[in-house]
Amino acid sequence: MNKKAMTITLVTAIVLSSFVSVSLISDNSDADTVTVTGVWGDITVDAPIRKIAIFGTAFAVTTVELGFGDRIVMVDTYSLDLVSDYGFERGYSVTTDTDEIGQKLANGEGGFDKNRDVVVLYGYSYQKTQAEKIRDTYGIKVLALYPQSYDGAIDTVFTIGKLFGISEANNTAAKSMENAKTYYINELISNGIDTDGEKVPAAYVSYSSGNFSAGNDSSITAAMIRLAGGVNAASDSSKTGTSYPINAGDLELMGAKIIFLDGNYPDSIAKFRSEMLVSEEIKVYQLGKTMNTYASTISDGIKLIASGMYPEIFGELDPVDEGDNSDSMWYIIAIAAVIILLIAVVLVLRRSKTV
Repeated sequence: MNKKAMTITLVTAIVLSSFVSVSLISDNSDADTVTVTGVWGDITVDAPIRKIAIFGTAFAVTTVELGFGDRIVMVDTYSLDLVSDYGFERGYSVTTDTDEIGQKLANGEGGFDKNRDVVVLYGYSYQKTQAEKIRDTYGIKVLALYPQSYDGAIDTVFTIGKLFGISEANNTAAKSMENAKTYYINELISNGIDTDGEKVPAAYVSYSSGNFSAGNDSSITAAMIRLAGGVNAASDSSKTGTSYPINAGDLELMGAKIIFLDGNYPDSIAKFRSEMLVSEEIKVYQLGKTMNTYASTISDGIKLIASGMYPEIFGELDPVDEGDNSDSMWYIIAIAAVIILLIAVVLVLRRSKTV
């Protein structure tokens, strides 16, 4: 799914879900006390909260999908870029400095009430000190989430919904994720794909700052590959962590028939093949930036992965354009079109003078 299509799809979902969220809030004028579970402990809030500060792309996307994008008062830079892609440009305060976060929110940034509202961030170990300082020094409720499976992603969407007063029974985003899981499991079983020997070996390759890594079994994308009926070709029990660095030629040795490439990779698939020495015999598909994050957009990612591995069951994907997919190419095309138009105008004018 390209960026334009993803934007249209998500904006539509946002508009529809906003009606749901508004009705839920109007029916729940009296706040309900709810307790939600985080990586470093539970927090209790009066739901629905009125404002939220988010430091994690999945949580920002989920909040927008649930219809509460207007309640975000602060996000990290990367999340702001994605939320803006979906049509929300509200001038969020963007920061990652711990004291700045604490001071601004404690002082009511964007209407944030530290006695009621919440900061949500990833439960990565390196963020624990930051979370504790925001909580202990500035007296702000902090919820840390770190799902590591598809079921964990569903729980995350349920949890964020609870903050806004949405019960599990009414959380249509999380329910759709559950339905997608059931659908793919049943379809694979009914088509006789239920043993590793019958499953397609596939690998996920992430990209950051010029470096490539393969998704190990604990990565969310490896979980998606398994759910969609594949085997993680990048599985390596000798490596720790959710991913590990790879070099040119490593992917060929893994035996993957399909590679799913990080949506953050900025160049063409052809260039990726050249950089990592991936032969034409291996199919390569690029995921959208939010297709393998802990939000309900993960369902779109599973659809792409399942279709890539089993097109005869889940439908063919659009042909892959392995050419240059960078924005600069579109600028070049636009400039060329303008030049051609100007030349045509000049020729027409010259011709009219000679007639």
